[in-house]
Amino acid sequence: MHVDVGYRVTPYALFSALGHLRAVTSGIFITSAKSQMGQKIPFDTALSASEACFHLGNYLLSLIEQRSEIFHTKDLSILTQEKVANLPVGLQGLSNLKMQRMPTAQALSMLDENAMANTSFIVPSTKMSFGESGYRVRKLPKDMIWPSEETYLPLAFSQLLPAPYAPWYNSLCHVALCVRRPLLHRAQIKLTINEKHLSVSNTDASASPLLERPIWFEVTRILYPLAAPSEKPMNFRLLIYSLIDETDKNIL
Repeated sequence: MHVDVGYRVTPYALFSALGHLRAVTSGIFITSAKSQMGQKIPFDTALSASEACFHLGNYLLSLIEQRSEIFHTKDLSILTQEKVANLPVGLQGLSNLKMQRMPTAQALSMLDENAMANTSFIVPSTKMSFGESGYRVRKLPKDMIWPSEETYLPLAFSQLLPAPYAPWYNSLCHVALCVRRPLLHRAQIKLTINEKHLSVSNTDASASPLLERPIWFEVTRILYPLAAPSEKPMNFRLLIYSLIDETDKNIL
C-alpha cells in the first residue's frame, strides 16, 4: 500500500484514510509533499498498519490544532512498560498492556471497579466521520459533574461538546482505535470555569453572579483501545482516563 499525503491535505481526508489503513495487512509506504506545517513525513520504509495510523494520526491532530487557541497536544506516544512506571497513580488502573489484544468482554473482566470508576467508555457510532457523527460516550467518570446519564447517553462528542472541542476529542478516539495500541496523551487545554467573586460575601443576597474565567490546564490521559483482531470494528471499544494537573479531577 502506498499513501501520498498531499500538500493541502485536510483533517477530513486523514480521518477517512485512518479508517481504511487500519485494516491493511501488507506494508504501508507513506510519502508526502511539503506539508502545511512546513515539514515532511520522513518515511522511506514500509510501516505496519498500526505504525502508519499512529504517524498519520499525529499529523491529523497537528492540522486540527495549528489554528486553535484552546487546546494543544504536547505529546502523543505509544504506552510502554517504561512509561507506565512514571504515570500518576490515578492512571495505573489502565496500565495492563496485556489487555489490548483480548476480546472486549474478557478485557473488561480484568478491570476492577476502582479502575473503571473514573474512566470514560467510548463506542463507535454507526457512521464514522470527522464531523457531526463519530464516537459516542456510553459512560462518563463517576466523579464528573454532569446531568443525569438518562438524559444524555449515549451521545456523540458533537452533541456533548461545543466546537471545536468535539472534532479534537473525536479524532483522538479515532486515532487510538485505528492504532489499536494504548496511547499516552499529554496536552494543554483551555477551559472556562465559573467562580464567585471573592470580594462578595456568600451570605450577601445581592452577591454577584458566577464569573467565567478561562484557565489553561495540563492534561495527562490514557486512551486504551479494546480492538482485538477477532472482533469487527463496530465491536471496538475505547477506555479513556484523564487527569488534570495531576489531581483526581477527570475530564473526557
